[in-house]
Amino acid sequence: MKSYCWLILLALLMTVGCSSTELRTYDISITNRSNSDVTVWITKSATLTVNGGPFEATWASPEEVEQEPPHEQTLSTDLVVPPGHTASVHPHGEFDPGGDAYLRVYRATTLEAILALDRGSRNRDDLVLEPGRNIISVYDDPVGRLTAAPVER
Repeated sequence: MKSYCWLILLALLMTVGCSSTELRTYDISITNRSNSDVTVWITKSATLTVNGGPFEATWASPEEVEQEPPHEQTLSTDLVVPPGHTASVHPHGEFDPGGDAYLRVYRATTLEAILALDRGSRNRDDLVLEPGRNIISVYDDPVGRLTAAPVER
């Protein structure tokens, strides 16, 4: 009987240990130095081996938004920044250990156009964010590729 109780206790401890998340806050400032409007999208990492964390609508990726019925699709996690302007966002959320927050920048302003731009496209750049302060500059590199680079962290 005692070994049965120990097994239950061990299973409970393993479950609690495996489901821990951490609350992270980001202070992000983005200056658009490119020659066109850009859409900035903040999302969590999601790979086959690492989950960003529990689903939170404010961190939904464009691909997740697309899965919603058309009347429920909102672009609440995006921000359009005109050339020469600066925008700030201050998201917070729950993250799994090893999960990351990403800043995605698109040279597009509609969901359809954003979804057409795969990672590696010359009109999209992805940048891993660090918890806390992130000052980002978006610009066209010498060959016209959209680039997002940290100025200060």
